[in-house]
Amino acid sequence: MIEWNLKARSHSCNKCTRGFKDGERCHSVVAVFENPLVQTLLADKIAASSEEQKKRRASDYVRLDFCPDCWDDVPAAGWISLWHSAYTAPEPPPPEALPRETAESLLRKLMEKTDNEEYVSVIFILAVMLECRKILFERQVQQSPDGTLVRIYEHKKTGEVMLITDPDLSADEIPGVQQLIETLLNPPEPDPGKEQEESPNADKEPAAITVKNDFDVIFEGGVLVDGSGDPSWKADIGVRGEEITEIGDLKKASAETRLDCSDMCVAPGFIDVHSHSDTYILLRPDAPSKIRQGVTTEIVGQCGSSASPLMGDARLPSDWAAHTYPGQWQNASEYKALLAEADPLMNIIFLTGHRNLRMSVMGMDTRPATKDEVNDMVRLLASELENGSSGFSTGLIYQPSRSAPVEEIHALASECARQGGHYATHMRNEKNYLLEAIDEALKTAEISGVPLQISHFKTAGQQNWHLADEAIARIESAREKGMHVFADRYPYTASGTDLDIILPDRATRGGNDESLKRLADSSTRKAIAEEMMKMHLPEYWRTVMVGATWSPENADFSGRYIQEIADEAGITPAEAVLQIVEKDKMRTVAFFFGMSDENLRRILSLPWVMVASDASLRSFEGVLSDDHPHPRAFGTFPRFLQMCRDENLMTMEEAVRRITSLPAEAFGIKGRGLLRKGFVADIVAFDYAEVKDNATYSKPRTMPGGIKHVMCRGKPAF
Repeated sequence: MIEWNLKARSHSCNKCTRGFKDGERCHSVVAVFENPLVQTLLADKIAASSEEQKKRRASDYVRLDFCPDCWDDVPAAGWISLWHSAYTAPEPPPPEALPRETAESLLRKLMEKTDNEEYVSVIFILAVMLECRKILFERQVQQSPDGTLVRIYEHKKTGEVMLITDPDLSADEIPGVQQLIETLLNPPEPDPGKEQEESPNADKEPAAITVKNDFDVIFEGGVLVDGSGDPSWKADIGVRGEEITEIGDLKKASAETRLDCSDMCVAPGFIDVHSHSDTYILLRPDAPSKIRQGVTTEIVGQCGSSASPLMGDARLPSDWAAHTYPGQWQNASEYKALLAEADPLMNIIFLTGHRNLRMSVMGMDTRPATKDEVNDMVRLLASELENGSSGFSTGLIYQPSRSAPVEEIHALASECARQGGHYATHMRNEKNYLLEAIDEALKTAEISGVPLQISHFKTAGQQNWHLADEAIARIESAREKGMHVFADRYPYTASGTDLDIILPDRATRGGNDESLKRLADSSTRKAIAEEMMKMHLPEYWRTVMVGATWSPENADFSGRYIQEIADEAGITPAEAVLQIVEKDKMRTVAFFFGMSDENLRRILSLPWVMVASDASLRSFEGVLSDDHPHPRAFGTFPRFLQMCRDENLMTMEEAVRRITSLPAEAFGIKGRGLLRKGFVADIVAFDYAEVKDNATYSKPRTMPGGIKHVMCRGKPAF
C-alpha cells in the first residue's frame, strides 16, 4: 500500500527557488526519496529531520517542480513519473460557507487517513468521478513492485499530485462501491419512529422516493432500457451535475428541467467503439453527426492511424492534415491536453496507431523492422500508454503497416497487454485470406495476452461469403478457451476507405509521393493498370463507388460507380481509377459494395459483436460539412435499431446492450454503459417506433429520425 498519496505543487522551482509566474510552463517529476537528485536538492531538510522521520521517508515518494531554465540540467531518466503543465497561481480563499461534503473533500479526507486500506476502492472510484468532471487529470499509470497499478492524477486548479491505487474492480463490484460513496456523501438521518419496508418489486416498479434536493434534470415517464439486456421497465431518472443520482418515481421531486419522455425509451448513451474522429473532435467538439445518433462515447485511433505520436517522419493522414487545428501536439500527453481544452461533448477514448509508431521510428520504409527499431516502437508505445492511450491498433492492409511481420505486432501487443491496454485490428485480409488473417489476430492475442477487438468483421467479395461459418467458428473457439475476443461491425454492406487500396502493393510503397511518381511514368503506369485488371473480376468495377474527392475535376464523380465513369470516358476501369487518384493526390475515398446481406445480419446477431460506425464525425454546416462521407457517419446507430425492430434481429433490450454495456465491458470503460446510480449521466431518449436512418450513399448528410434527447456528462447535447 502506498503510504504517500498527496503532494501539493511547489510555488517555486525546487532547484533555483525562483517563484513561478502565473501561466509559466513548469516541469514536474515524481521520484523515490532515495533518488540522488532528491537527496541533493533536499539536503537541508533531510539534515534537519529526526532519525525516525528519515527512516519513515526512506520508502516515500517525492514530487519536484522545476522552471524551464533549470529543467535543461535535470536528468531525463530515473523518475517514477514525468510531465509538463502550466503553473496556475493559487486563487484567493472563497468566502466561508456552510460545511458540505463533496466527492473531492471526501477523497482528501480518506487519503489523509493513515490506515485507509478499507477505502482503497472508494478512493479509486472518487478519483475516476473527479476525472470525469475534469477536476483531476490522469497523467501516468505505473506498476508498483507487487504488480499493483498506481494511477498518478494531477489536480487541474491546484496542481497537486495524487497517487491512487487501482484495485482492479470488476463490473459487479462497482455498484456496491458507488452505493458506499453515496452513503458517505449523504449519510441517512436517523428516524427511530419509522421503519420503511421495501417493495418486493422495487427493482422494476420502484416505490416513490422523497427527494430533499432538487435535480438538475429529470427524464420523466420513459421506459428504461438500462443497457444490461434485462427487461425494460418504467421509471424516472434524476441527474445532478454529471451523475445519475436517482432512479425511481420522481413525480414529487423538483428539477430545473423536466424532460417528458412519455412513449420514449431511455437508455445509456451509445458507445461507438470504432471511430476516426481523432483530430476532427478538436474542430467540432459538439460532434453533430454523432450526437444526433445518440453517441456519447467514441473510441478513436483505429485502423493503425491515430493523432499521436507524431515523431520523426510520422504525419497525419491527408484528410486530417487538410485542416488547421487549435494547437500543436506530438505525443499522447499533449494531445490529451488539447482534448481537455476543447472540452468535447462526447467522451473520447484513444488508441495509438501502429502506422504512427512505425513512421515515427522508420518512416515509410516498406520492409521488416530491425530488432532495434522494434524496441524503439515498443518504448514509444509504452510512453503513449503511460500518458493516456488505452491501447493500440493496426491497419495491416495499409502501408507501411502492411510490411510489418507478425513478430513486430506480437512485440507491441505484449507491451500493450503489460500495461492493461486493448488491441484493435483491421486485419491483414478480409477477402480471400480472411481465415489466415483471423488466425494471425488470434495468435497475437494468445501469445501476448492482450484483449482483442476485430474491427469491422466481414467477409468481403461474393466469392468469400461462404467463409463466414468458419470465421465465426474460429473466433468462438478462442472465446470458449477464455480468450478476451470481441468484434464490431457497421450495419451496411458497403465498406468505405481510400480508393487507392485497390492498387497493387508495389504501386503504393513509400507513401503518396512515391506512388504519384510511379503514375507519372507511362510504362510503370501501364503495368500497374494491367495488373489491376488481372487482380479483379470484370463485375468488380460495378461495385466500387467514388465517395469524397478533393480535386475540382473529380467533383462530379462522387456517388458514381467506376465502371460507369470508365464507360463514359472510353477507358478501362483501372485507368479511370488511376486518373481519379492521381488528380486527388491519392486522397480519394470510395465505397465498396462487396458484402452479403445475410452475413451482415448473422454477424450482427452474434452476442459478442457490437456496432461501430467506422466513421469520423461530420457536421451539417461550417467546417467538416463539405465532403461526401459514407452514410454510416450519420446513420449507423439509428440504422441498427431500425433493423432490430423491423427484422426482429434481437430484442430492443439486447440491441441496446450491444451499443452500451457490451462495449464498456469489452474496453473496460468504467462508470458508463448502464443506467445506474453514480454512473456518468450519458443518456439518450429515443422513440423506438420512429428511429430511422435517413442517410443514403448519394445524400449522406441527412439527419436520422427518432432520437429525441441526448445528454453527455449531465449536459443537454440535443
